[in-house]
Amino acid sequence: MQFDSQSRGILAALRFSGPRTVWDALPGLERKQPSMGRIVAAEKAASRRHRRPAASVRLSVEVRGGGHAGRVLRAAAKQQLAALRLSREVSLTLVSDRRMRALNREWRGKDRPTDVLSFPQHGASIGDVVISLDTARRQARKGGWSLAAELRRLLAHGLLHCLGHDHHTAQEARRMAAAEWRLLGRRGMVGE
Repeated sequence: MQFDSQSRGILAALRFSGPRTVWDALPGLERKQPSMGRIVAAEKAASRRHRRPAASVRLSVEVRGGGHAGRVLRAAAKQQLAALRLSREVSLTLVSDRRMRALNREWRGKDRPTDVLSFPQHGASIGDVVISLDTARRQARKGGWSLAAELRRLLAHGLLHCLGHDHHTAQEARRMAAAEWRLLGRRGMVGE
């Protein structure tokens, strides 16, 4: 970097004269008060530096025609993780009923498809949430709401299971239903 003679003089004054400000080294310049706009902008920049990093969402679409559903699911996951104030990773997989049936048989001993399976993890990852797109479509039609709403509902349910929620007892079900309500702004899967 090249400096002219005036710049070199300023740098030398700053380097050798101790803890002085730039204003002390620049004769003839007035020190102005920052405007409110600059103060607000500086505060916003500082708050952005201290925000949690955004959650990481890994998505795998293993079913034909699932591209749009995958985009909806990724956006919903980012929103729900932010609402939960989590910056950890989650892995989402959209599968067919056939694949979901095999997973349900392997992991739960039930030889039928289900709508959502959760596999909690510890550390940097919250876990894996697997959703059957075929079942989600059927449930959305039956419920009278959009596929996007059903995917958000299934995702919220799966994420809460990954975070330790359950619904085996009435008390657990009430807690999980309240958590689903907070995430979705409406009733979730628990308490249907």
